[in-house]
Amino acid sequence: TQIARDLASAARESDLAATESHCSRAIAAMRSQGPPEDGSQAIQVLKVLRSKRDLTLLQRAADAYMQCGMDHPIVRKFYAQALLDQGSVSAALTFLQALEQDLADQPEHAGDLAEARGLLGRAWKQIYVDTCNPDSAQARTALNNSVVAYYTVYRSEPAEYSWHGINTAALLHRAAADGVKVNGVADPDWRCIALAEEILAQMERKWLNNRATMWDCGTAMEACVALSRKKEAREWLNRYVREPDCDAFELGSILSQMQEVWRLQAQEEPGASLLPVLQAEQLKRQ
Repeated sequence: TQIARDLASAARESDLAATESHCSRAIAAMRSQGPPEDGSQAIQVLKVLRSKRDLTLLQRAADAYMQCGMDHPIVRKFYAQALLDQGSVSAALTFLQALEQDLADQPEHAGDLAEARGLLGRAWKQIYVDTCNPDSAQARTALNNSVVAYYTVYRSEPAEYSWHGINTAALLHRAAADGVKVNGVADPDWRCIALAEEILAQMERKWLNNRATMWDCGTAMEACVALSRKKEAREWLNRYVREPDCDAFELGSILSQMQEVWRLQAQEEPGASLLPVLQAEQLKRQ
């Protein structure tokens, strides 16, 4: 629609006032006309706001659409992402648990359910990172819940959900480093390496067959970090940032993962090779 096109144009030009104005127009139109059956305009608007990490407007728009009766899983997912990225983790967790329950008995929304569970994994992961105390019972529970959420999705279809798999590997690495016991995993460091090797092999096959997506390149980079393959990690990062779909949201997500979970530092490798590139590319797009 024209409103969505105007919004996308303003966002590309980093015109914040125009972006907010077009977002308000989209919300007003929805409130006056009611939501369309397919919710296409709302989803377009939310995708633009998320791509530029305009989190305040993303939350505001998603909230307004839900008030108007749009119960689409994608709208609810974007709302949860806005909450998470703004630090409202407990609110996001409660919201996502309700979304998971609503989608559990709807086979037609299997993909949406997998994404909801991935976001639940992210919420629990953030709680662990924010707690900053691996001796805390709450932190240990959060880490284990995150592993279960991510790994359940990955094991259901490894080729489709490699992103969930590499998050599992990152958490296992962190558990080993912090001395946190992971239920059902005798050696989390060894399991992390095995998972990373499995996932990297998948990504390399996709790349050779010209089927690798932007997310696949980011996943491969993270697998290389797990395997201490510094040169290969930088090569995958270069592929990642060259992808046309690589925008501020994607860069912000992987940057947070590198800093908060893997705890890379800009003063030492592999952080010295990876973090400045991610930070510079995010600034260019945000």
